[in-house]
Amino acid sequence: MDDPSPMSQSTNTDSSSVRTTDKHTRTDDGSVQPRDIQTPTRENHRTETSEMPKSQSTATISSTVTKDTDSGNNKENWQTETPERSTKTAHTCVEDGYCLPVEVRTHTKENRQTKTQETSNSNTITKDIHPENNKVWSKTSQAGRGCGAEFTDINYVLRKIDKELDKPYLEWRKAREEHGRLKVKSTAEQLEAKRKEREKKLQIYNAATSKIFGKKRKGELDEELLTLTGEVLAVNPDFYSLWNFRKETFLELQNTKDKDALQSMFQSELHFLESCLKINPKSYGTWHHRCFVMDTMPEPDWGRELQLCNQFLQYDERNFHCWDYRRYVVRRANVSPESEFEYSMSKISNNFSNYSSWHYRSKLLPILFPDPSQPMGVSESALLKEYELVQNGFFTDPDDQSNWFYHRWLMGRGDQKQAINLLFVSRAEKRVLLSFALPVQVGAETSIVVDCDGSSLLDVVWHNQDRDDTFSTLWISEGVDFPDAGACAVTVKVMKRGSETMTSSVTLGETEDHQVASHCSDCKTNSRFSQELSAVKSETLQQELESVSQLMEMETDNKWAVLTVVLLMKALDPVRHKEDISKHLDTLIALDLKRVNYYRDLKSKFCIENVIEGEDFSRPGRALKLSSSNLTKLYHPELLPLVADLDLSCNSLHEVRHFGYLQSLKRLNLGENRLQTCEGLGGLPRLELVSLKNNDIGTLEGLRPLLRCPVLKTLDVSGNPVCSSTDFVDSIQKMLPNVHVICS
Repeated sequence: MDDPSPMSQSTNTDSSSVRTTDKHTRTDDGSVQPRDIQTPTRENHRTETSEMPKSQSTATISSTVTKDTDSGNNKENWQTETPERSTKTAHTCVEDGYCLPVEVRTHTKENRQTKTQETSNSNTITKDIHPENNKVWSKTSQAGRGCGAEFTDINYVLRKIDKELDKPYLEWRKAREEHGRLKVKSTAEQLEAKRKEREKKLQIYNAATSKIFGKKRKGELDEELLTLTGEVLAVNPDFYSLWNFRKETFLELQNTKDKDALQSMFQSELHFLESCLKINPKSYGTWHHRCFVMDTMPEPDWGRELQLCNQFLQYDERNFHCWDYRRYVVRRANVSPESEFEYSMSKISNNFSNYSSWHYRSKLLPILFPDPSQPMGVSESALLKEYELVQNGFFTDPDDQSNWFYHRWLMGRGDQKQAINLLFVSRAEKRVLLSFALPVQVGAETSIVVDCDGSSLLDVVWHNQDRDDTFSTLWISEGVDFPDAGACAVTVKVMKRGSETMTSSVTLGETEDHQVASHCSDCKTNSRFSQELSAVKSETLQQELESVSQLMEMETDNKWAVLTVVLLMKALDPVRHKEDISKHLDTLIALDLKRVNYYRDLKSKFCIENVIEGEDFSRPGRALKLSSSNLTKLYHPELLPLVADLDLSCNSLHEVRHFGYLQSLKRLNLGENRLQTCEGLGGLPRLELVSLKNNDIGTLEGLRPLLRCPVLKTLDVSGNPVCSSTDFVDSIQKMLPNVHVICS
């Protein structure tokens, strides 16, 4: 077949062999004008698509992207110069399903050079596909992209093209990418023939399956069973029971065959598994059975298995089944972590969008660069290098989420350590309250012992805020017999399997003012909700903030950049960046409509964390005012067990399910919210006044949890739909006879 001419040269085609389709194009002044698209007819242009290499089936070669370098009118123009080009033939599909040949321009290694050319009348970027990795090479400024000469995914360039073109072109492009060929309707005869063929195959399949289960019931674990199961699994490799039948058969045959016969039998099984993986490369049963074969065969070839993983990951670099199998092979073959670290780097260099490679890298870093003193268990110097690497990734393709997720992992605070957050002791109330950083279960393995002046107190029973023994961060003991008078030192010990793991102590005084004591764990600034930053890491995160902020200005509609800026500001100084964080979260709410509630919750969480960090809530009787804060949820109630007065009016709360942690709460204002029930308020032992004014409570059942508030005196439910009921007053007084109810 002759080498076709480029599409740009097809305008001289005879009018008899083309049809004209009305489309639109943008002029230099930004207006949209109709244009003519000339496409060959079926009769005058036929393409041998079956002979095409698969890598050439979606070719878009020279792409033009409009990009402003600043907010003014000055533009920059980059053009890739191709003095010597090798030409390949590829095909692209137009809207009616026909295929057009286009010229694929690829650089040779000797002539892969780029040249920057500035013009005043153009703002285009011409990019060419690199032949080795199907990426687009471009030359960008160090300030603009942060990583100099780089490669960009072809999909990123196409998305930029789509943004500059009008809706008809987008619809044409979608049809081209999703279909690529005309749909041919099947005739009634063809459908009937297909139906009969399927029925015939189903009968054979069911017959083979029935025979397999019959032999299994009879205990006939022989080579015939291997043959039958192989025939079915070759069609459906996700039939898990049959893989187990084959395992049992192989274990049975181990007793009758010698080493060479077993080696040959398992070698054949490996080849069979490869054929099944070609049918479904993500078959759980097939990959697990391969592990069984490798563990059972006399002489496994781990090197070949590693090459097999390389091959499958070349076909599909995000096949997590193969990545799991690779980790298994690496572990059994004693492959060095250094070589695997280099392999992950090669996969990332080939495609920054390979999330599996980033994940693998996060597992190797603690092995190669361990540092137990760091939150992530990785040395700080290694993490700083990773920041630079991942920055190149998200500057290359800002819309790809893999790089942003890995960047977020690098910023993580690591695993939080167990500790006693708060110890509260009241001699008058005979109560001890203990708050932990992580949930614990007091009972089988963990116990809490209370000592008074060195002597253990007897009959101390513990329960959580829900008055049961399930996992919780808050544990309460009531009816504790402290000495009636005199100073005493109270020590609480947490025991696990008989060994002491944590302790906390307070001292009760002799005077009436010292009958209550509390102790809060020493928490450094911001360490409760974020990791403590060293000078080097703080400087690095500041540089990251500047770089990502610059990207955010360039990519104004990129939600990942905005969210990362928020997280960086939160890690550096949440109080100083409070206003900017709130503004950026409002931007995310406008950009990402599918996750509006997530960003609103995140905004509520940051607001409450700032308040908790800024005030001391370890003393009893504290008041907390959070009215008109746009809260959607009360976060970290487990850190507020001593708050006595809480104002949450004029917010957007929908539920109060976790308010059981507020064991010292006396007055609660929930007016002007969106509550439909007060489930979660039941069981608060000291709650005296509740305002539910102007909420959405529509039934009496929504107020029934208040029956479990033993000292409740006043309830305001005015402005709720339930008040419009004719018998509401009588019903509520009957349900809460000792409570003054305000309903109008």
